[in-house]
Amino acid sequence: MASWTVAESRRRARLRVDGGWCTSVLLSYPRSGNHLVRNFVEYAFSRPTLGEGDSERWLMPHGIWDRPIYLRPGMHRKTNSPDPILIKRHHLQDIENFQRLILLVRDPREVIVRNLDSLSDAQFVQAYLDDVQLWAWQLRIFGSWTSSQRLLVNHDQLAAADTGPFTGIARFLGHPDPEAAASGFLAEQWARSFDALQDAAPSRDRPNDYWQQTRPDRADLVTKAMKGLSLPSLGAGWEWLDSEIVQSEMPQRQAPIPPRSHGPGHQSRPQQATSRVR
Repeated sequence: MASWTVAESRRRARLRVDGGWCTSVLLSYPRSGNHLVRNFVEYAFSRPTLGEGDSERWLMPHGIWDRPIYLRPGMHRKTNSPDPILIKRHHLQDIENFQRLILLVRDPREVIVRNLDSLSDAQFVQAYLDDVQLWAWQLRIFGSWTSSQRLLVNHDQLAAADTGPFTGIARFLGHPDPEAAASGFLAEQWARSFDALQDAAPSRDRPNDYWQQTRPDRADLVTKAMKGLSLPSLGAGWEWLDSEIVQSEMPQRQAPIPPRSHGPGHQSRPQQATSRVR
């Protein structure tokens, strides 16, 4: 780990002279399956990914707890290049200029309740509206990018070990054989008892609506907060988002968010967010 930190600092120093920054970002709300996507991307490209707490623009690596997946205990994977292929973000940073966006989406009722599970009821009431705003802001960001520069990924399809979304991610990032990358990764994970999918995959004991069933009062608060929100259409397969959550005569409760310029086109970002970064 120490050797990587030293080498990474030197690489970033060269970037300030020569350029060559990572241009692809994985944007999602915490607990949406980021670890799984990063693990797959590192497997497919033999290149590292960076976490939410770090940036190539900083000379010294930050957020060591969110370091590249291949450096973590139990991983025995090598990289062919030190240059990151993808950077994880829950918020976009003005100092970065990404050109390709992968948005990883999970049911907001499920993921917000899960992410804030450690809070008391009183704390949850104080925090969840900001997290609803963050989740919705990410969808608006996605809607502001051109179709050729963005990719929407469904958490539930990833967790079900469907090759389709893995293939799509590899193709979007320029892999020469995306189908082989997807099938090879899933075969590796089956051999390892799907360790990489443990945190993301539903099961008999923990289905996709586990947290909604466990904390229905909190899930109901999230649902009510999302009623009437103006969100971009995500297309086929996402009709439930409108029918179950958004469509309502209730007025929008979030204050308008002023636009800010970032990346390709104008985007907006929430003024505050209380999300627990994962």
